Amino acid sequence: MLPTGPASESVTPTPSTSTVVPSPSPTSATPTAAGPTRPGQAAPSGFPNQPRPAEAACALPTDAPASVSGADGPTLTAKRVENAWRASEEGKANRVTTGTLTGREAEGGSPSPAHVLLEAGTHYTGVSHFEWTGLRTYVFANPGRAAAKLAAVRLMMDRPCSYQFGSRGRYVVAELKENAPDMLVVAGVMDNIPVTDVFVRYGNTVTDFSAIMAMPESSDVVPLVHDALDKA
Repeated sequence: MLPTGPASESVTPTPSTSTVVPSPSPTSATPTAAGPTRPGQAAPSGFPNQPRPAEAACALPTDAPASVSGADGPTLTAKRVENAWRASEEGKANRVTTGTLTGREAEGGSPSPAHVLLEAGTHYTGVSHFEWTGLRTYVFANPGRAAAKLAAVRLMMDRPCSYQFGSRGRYVVAELKENAPDMLVVAGVMDNIPVTDVFVRYGNTVTDFSAIMAMPESSDVVPLVHDALDKA
């Protein structure tokens, strides 16, 4: 879920029954579908450089399981996920993108919680809501593999850690705020600016709803994901 331009003047989301974020303002730039926490994206102008935080750098866990036995839910194809998002209220109102991660995308950049989901060959469908907010649903081989991705995020976030935002000397200090079997919320701060990732597993998929300058509630994001993928 990769903003590229300066933040719009109105960045606080307004909850509604159909979406957890507002529609783009006429002056907003259009982001790509991936979230702001993915590494390797140049940060926008206007954010000051920061010293390296005292918190240790986030690191990809070496002891994360390859699969979690007993993980439930459907096994969806990439096409079914794409069609589900395009047919959803979110997809109808916003830009939908799809793709397959390359090895360079999966391996590049400094580790962040969202980086855990980046696996070469993985298909994704993204929805760009408005500047600085969006989601990506990654499609893995089976529910066990998807559940292992959440397990890896838990291991990474067993204590607060920091990661670089883009490549211009800005850092997010993040911690695990909510921890449920199929949902995680990682909340961070970049120089007093909130940065949030909500990870939702549905069968063999994991959706990363990512936001900067906004603080999405898991109680909004989980139904948003389920409502779309229930119809896949």
